[in-house]
Amino acid sequence: MERVAVVVERVTEVTLGRASVWRLLTGRLGWSLQRPKRTWVLLEPEVRCL
Repeated sequence: MERVAVVVERVTEVTLGRASVWRLLTGRLGWSLQRPKRTWVLLEPEVRCL
């Protein structure tokens, strides 16, 4: 979030808080929270050791 806020401030000269950055990303730009799938437990034991 902080990186996005810095870019917004550099480009637009407007300082945004964390909540405002989140609203910008989700509301205006259509982003969503994405979390990685938990597929590690499904892998073969040999692959998990890598």
